[in-house]
Amino acid sequence: MKFTSFLIGLGAGAAVAMLFAPRSGEETRELIAKNAKKGRRYAEHRIRDFRDMTSDAIEAGREMASGAVEFGRDVAMETVERGRDALNRQKSAVASAVKAAKETYEAEASS
Repeated sequence: MKFTSFLIGLGAGAAVAMLFAPRSGEETRELIAKNAKKGRRYAEHRIRDFRDMTSDAIEAGREMASGAVEFGRDVAMETVERGRDALNRQKSAVASAVKAAKETYEAEASS
């Protein structure tokens, strides 16, 4: 938006200057051509800057996304590992309870 406003202001200022300048037609045309070249160079420079900024932003976004994926993968693996540990503890507890119940039953049955 600022760039567009700048170009509009530049064009309007150049047009007003041309209307009130006491120059010949050839001088005025040369001045217009000179200012147009300056404007074009400025626009090309700003476009290059914008492309560079955009490329940098895209690269930063890719790096952030990659980091987020790695973090998510690590969290998921840790969660799976904790789930396995909890399952193994539960299996062990159930096996111990079954063994204790079986021993108690056999002790009661033999008395």
